[in-house]
Amino acid sequence: MSEIFPNPFTSSVSIKADKPIKTVSVYDIYGHLVKVQNVSGLETKIDLSELNIGTYLLQLDYGDSQSIQRIVKMK
Repeated sequence: MSEIFPNPFTSSVSIKADKPIKTVSVYDIYGHLVKVQNVSGLETKIDLSELNIGTYLLQLDYGDSQSIQRIVKMK
């Protein structure tokens, strides 16, 4: 299980996971990849200030599994 906060966010999100994260991918509501960040560890902060206001899917890749959560960018 992972914790993503704050949600909704304005410029960045912090992620805390139970197992090491390999990659964080962010997709828009149309399924287009808008950001990828390689990560090595249980915690990270992702700068999403360049994204437009709206709803996105944040995918965490752990190597052996994945999880997806909905995040919302506010102004």
